[in-house]
Amino acid sequence: MVGLDLPSVDYLDSKKLPARNKLSGCGIHILEELVLDGLEPGLYDLAALPLA
Repeated sequence: MVGLDLPSVDYLDSKKLPARNKLSGCGIHILEELVLDGLEPGLYDLAALPLA
């Protein structure tokens, strides 16, 4: 899994989504728009459920 604080791994105007397709093709899940401001260092459990 790769997590980032951006809305997309590709350019926002991208139609072909090359980065998303490459990561997905390698079995790497993408978690976008993470907001971790103010989070204290430590060990955490992550539950990333799919949207309906």
